[in-house]
This record gives sequence, structure tokens and C-alpha cells, in this order.
Amino acid sequence: MSALDDYLLDNLSIMRRQKHHDGDELVLRSCLFCGRSDKMYVQMGRGRFHCFSAHCRARGNITALVMAIEGCGYAQAVDIVGRFAAGIIKARPMSELAVMFQALKDGTLGAADAIDLSVPMPPGFRSCYDKARDAYRIPPYLKARNISQAMVKRWGMGYCMSGRYNERVVIPVVCRGMTSFVARDMTGKSSFKYLNPGTLQANFLGGFDRLDPGAPVYVMEGIFDAIRWDGWGFQSCPYFGSHLREPQIELLRDLNPPEVVVVPDGEAYQDVVVKCSHIAHLFRKLTVVKLPYGIDPDTVPNRKAARRLIIDGLVVIGPLDGLAAAAQNLSNPWG
Repeated sequence: MSALDDYLLDNLSIMRRQKHHDGDELVLRSCLFCGRSDKMYVQMGRGRFHCFSAHCRARGNITALVMAIEGCGYAQAVDIVGRFAAGIIKARPMSELAVMFQALKDGTLGAADAIDLSVPMPPGFRSCYDKARDAYRIPPYLKARNISQAMVKRWGMGYCMSGRYNERVVIPVVCRGMTSFVARDMTGKSSFKYLNPGTLQANFLGGFDRLDPGAPVYVMEGIFDAIRWDGWGFQSCPYFGSHLREPQIELLRDLNPPEVVVVPDGEAYQDVVVKCSHIAHLFRKLTVVKLPYGIDPDTVPNRKAARRLIIDGLVVIGPLDGLAAAAQNLSNPWG
């Protein structure tokens, strides 16, 4: 048994181990991405995984699997995988796994090859903008949120009126060529406000493929937060969670923007400041914007108020003593 086999067996919650024509296959108790039981399979001989849940469909190679196990980014996962590669590469004839390891070692296998977390748009998806007719069909829910035609077109918004995502706004998410989507309930009656694919959180930055590296990037929790600020001219993307995760941090580093501006929900500010203090050295400038407690970026009234918040934001330049105290002393821009 190889060191890779030992690593997988030690770090995965395995329901059963079964024979496969490419070698042993592990069936996990729960998918590392969506949490569904008996859906994620790991082919040990090929170093590949696949979640068969229609809600998730995550798939990729050993590097992506290590990213999920360790909660790390691509570069750190490559270092971990490198520990397993030597013995497997030396074996002759070279297996499919050995060929992949060799490509990783040679630098010819990149993140896009390692990870395929794409989920297609759901059946029944209808775009709010009909390009052929240059016409719009915008649900009342989006109109009530003051979503303009320009926002609808820029973010590719649509909706579903049947199937699993019935009566939900559906917003495509494209990141490094991978595709996913956000599905938000329009009725207010569903038990789940959002019904998103399991691979979305932690692996995607919404709108990443259209971000301009030459401009500051504004990152915030929700997609509607980002849509609002983006409409005011602040190049924005959502990170779909309470804080940035390692794969998302690597995406931002690849852009090398002049400034990253984090705009957390008001109640998350202190925690985000602490987390940002540990990653600030990775960027040329990192700013955390302070919103009043209980306020989300989407509820900031206008561009002028947003601009004032940004100006008053705390610039995080690295781990600082007394950071929390400094944050508490910031004035409330709406006070």
C-alpha cells in the first residue's frame, strides 16, 4: 500500500471499500463538498473523485481532493501531493496516477486541470435578458430589490419556474472556467432561502472571470451584496460565506489587484478583521470596511454612503497588536 493510500484512508470517512476496474474505490460516508451520504466515490488507482449527487457533481483529481480534505489552496495541496509522488512515478509501467503526478511535477498540470467543480445551469433555467430580441423579463422579486436591467444583463440573471429550483432566481457563477450558480427563493415560503450547489462555497468567487486585475476588488459575503456595489462602480464579487477561504485567497492573489477591499456584514466585522490581519501580507493593500452592526452591504443606501464607508475603512497591513481595539474606535459613518 502506498503513502497516498495511507493518507486517503487516514483522512477520509469511508463507508465502504470496493473493487473497481481501475483499482480500489472508496465510497465516503458524506461528500466533502455537499455533505450528502453515499454519493462521493474516490478511485484510488486513478487519484480521482466524483460526487454523483445531482445537487453537487463535484469531480477532480487528487490535488482537488487534498484541497477539500485540508481546506487549503491549490499551491499548498501541490506540496502535500508531492510527498506521495516519488515512489509512484518510479513504478514501471507508469500508471494513470503516475502520469498525472509527473505532469504536476513538470508544471504542465495546472489548477484548471486538477479541479472540475463545474455544475451546469439547472433544467428550466430562463434568462431574464433575451439577447436575440434585446428584451427583458424580470421577475417582480428582482424589481422589488431594485435590480436594474443593467445589473440583470451584467450578471446573467435568470430564474426557474419548474423542477427542483422552481420559483427561484438563478444567477450563474463562472470562475476560472468552472461554472455553478446561486438559486435564491423568490416566494419567502421555502425552508431554504438559498439552494446552491455544494461546490460553490469556498471554491468560487462570483464573477471572477470578468474581474479587471488593474482595479481594486471588493469582496463580500452575498451575491446580492456584490451586485449592488458592482452597480455603483465598485468592482465586486461574493465569497459565499462568513470569510474568505484559502482557494478564494489564491484566486485573488492571481489577480494581483492594487487593493482588496473586504466588506463584511456588520456583525461579522471583528472576526473578519482578525482573519484579514493574517493574510494582509499577501496583498499590496487590504482594507476592511466597517458597517453598522446588523447592516449588510446590500442595505447601504447609495454610492455616496458606500464611498464614505470605504474612506473610513480600516487598512490592514499585517498582524497588528491591538487590532481589535483599533477597530472598535472607528467612528460610525452614519452616526
